[in-house]
Amino acid sequence: MFHNYAFWATVYACGLMLQEALFLQVTDIDAKRMMVHVHRGKGAKDRYAPCPNPP
Repeated sequence: MFHNYAFWATVYACGLMLQEALFLQVTDIDAKRMMVHVHRGKGAKDRYAPCPNPP
């Protein structure tokens, strides 16, 4: 149950679209820079999305 919450919270907080979220992997999260590498986004382009600071 927690892994579902963690996935959806990350998708919502980073503002990802459904297709971008489906290709998301754990290795795409860069905790040091607080960025998420989004593969095959809109227009089949890769991009980086900022992660929000934890509460």
